[in-house]
Amino acid sequence: MAVLREPALALGGFDPALDVGTPTGGAGDLEMFFRVVAAGHTLVYEPSAVVLHRHRTTMAALHRQRRGDGTGSYSWWLGAGRRYGPRLYAGLRRQALSWAVTHHGRNLARTLLYPELWPPGLTWAEARGAARAATGGLYRAALAQAADQATAHPEEPTAPPLVHPQV
Repeated sequence: MAVLREPALALGGFDPALDVGTPTGGAGDLEMFFRVVAAGHTLVYEPSAVVLHRHRTTMAALHRQRRGDGTGSYSWWLGAGRRYGPRLYAGLRRQALSWAVTHHGRNLARTLLYPELWPPGLTWAEARGAARAATGGLYRAALAQAADQATAHPEEPTAPPLVHPQV
C-alpha cells in the first residue's frame, strides 16, 4: 500500500501497536484503511502497481505468518477497536464474530475435507492467533511496547494522537 503523508498524519499516522514486531503481529494497514474510509477519504486500487512480497520459504515461517494474521486482525477489532467508542466497537465485535464463524469455519471445513491442499497446521495457527488476541491483551501489551520505544528514542518524530472517527 502507499498513502499520502499529510492525510495519513492528519488521521494520527499508523497505530504503532498494530505493527509487525509487536505482540499484535500486524493489522496496522487494515486499521488505517478503516480510518481513511471512515474519515471520508477514498481508497484506490491500482492493478498496475508492483509490490514485492517476500514469500515464506518454510512451513514454520508460513505458520508464524498465519498466526500473525489471526493475532493482527483480532487485535485490531477487539483491542484497538475499543478506542473508537461504543458504537463502532460494537460493529467491530460483530465483524470479529462474523469472521470467526464464516472464515474460520470455512477453513476448518477445507482442512477436514482436503487436508493435503489446506494443511491443518495453517488453519489452526490462524485460529490460535485469533483466540490469543480475542481478549485485547495483545493490543494492550503492544501499546506498552510502543510507549517504551518512544521513551527510549525521544529524538524520533512522533505522529499526532490517533484520530478515530465517530461515525
